[in-house]
Amino acid sequence: MESKSKVAIKPFHLFAALVIFSAIIFLGIKVIVKYAVKKPVRNKRKSGLPSVRITLLKKTPLYAKPDIKYKLEGTISRGTKLIADKKVISEEKWTFYRTKIDERYVWIIGQFLQNKPVIIPETGILPIGKEKVDVNTPLPFDYQPHDLVKVPKKFNTPYDNRTHYLRKPALEVFKKVINHAKEQGIKLYIISAFRSAKYQMRLYKRAIRKKGPTWMGTAKPTYSEHQLGTTVDFTCKEAGYNIGTHFENTRAFRFLMENSKKYGLKLSYTRNNKQGYIYEPWHFRYIGKR
Repeated sequence: MESKSKVAIKPFHLFAALVIFSAIIFLGIKVIVKYAVKKPVRNKRKSGLPSVRITLLKKTPLYAKPDIKYKLEGTISRGTKLIADKKVISEEKWTFYRTKIDERYVWIIGQFLQNKPVIIPETGILPIGKEKVDVNTPLPFDYQPHDLVKVPKKFNTPYDNRTHYLRKPALEVFKKVINHAKEQGIKLYIISAFRSAKYQMRLYKRAIRKKGPTWMGTAKPTYSEHQLGTTVDFTCKEAGYNIGTHFENTRAFRFLMENSKKYGLKLSYTRNNKQGYIYEPWHFRYIGKR
């Protein structure tokens, strides 16, 4: 009768079995936690608006709801940076953004907010023709080119005693344009040139008071090409020394359209322009020859 051989169990075998058993238990617990235990539901933003960084362009009141009737006490200073998570258009067409201040949600009027501005190079001035300023891209509030020079008063209309400023390279070009027009018997005048954001704020506030919050005939402060110091509003006697769409019916406008490319000028706001601004046949910007 043959004797059965006994299998010797060594300590190594016991250790390996223990490791495998522990791994099975660990994986089992992980599966149970993943599929059986309910996770807490996180609150989602109903608006779906990604958090955006905004900067206040003026001292701004707060509102309990996205409606100008629900104004709260107190204001926030110009330059304050906040994060908004919701956007609403009120019945009166005011744009409101929701933000959180001191653990409380409040609303701020969007007409006086600024997106992230362009970065100014170390030289402190933007290169002409490469500046990007549009309805979605603002300049820093305090940006002012350091090469601004006075526009000679002879280029003002007869009823304008203000002092206008332009960047020196731009002024030299506009001088040539005006002198060329004069040779053809056309008198061009500059009715507006460089505008600071502070001055633009006054124009904008006055415009939306008269025209409403959706008015696109005046750029928000920091969003205006006039702040570049390379843009002018032209007028002439035929247009009544004023601006308006009637300017396109003048000899001055026809001259500008025929010669603008030659001098590196651009009519910024054509009819149905992508910016959404009104048609401005008087508004020309120097971008340089390309």
